[in-house]
Amino acid sequence: MRYKFERKGNTIYCTSHYAGKAVVGKASCSPEDKFDEEYGKHIAQLRCDLKIAEKRIKLHADAIDSCEMAMGAIVRNFNKHSEVLSATCDEEKRLKEKLKKYNVHN
Repeated sequence: MRYKFERKGNTIYCTSHYAGKAVVGKASCSPEDKFDEEYGKHIAQLRCDLKIAEKRIKLHADAIDSCEMAMGAIVRNFNKHSEVLSATCDEEKRLKEKLKKYNVHN
């Protein structure tokens, strides 16, 4: 992953991209603490990575939900056609047996 770091005063911004959009992590140093730019970069990058991970989780969880809905529709459709096929096969058998009683071939 590529990162761009920017410092503004005692704040470090880490920018990366996910799904074509900028994602920013931020680390600010309290005025009473000693500013350490490398430490700030590390924290900002971790926060940026965390935001990306959260976005990835949402994207893939939503995709799974969509797949589950589609699979449910497929299973319902399959079951419907299976029931109709079974009933039609039973009807075909019954009709052939009726025709046999009249000594007629189908």
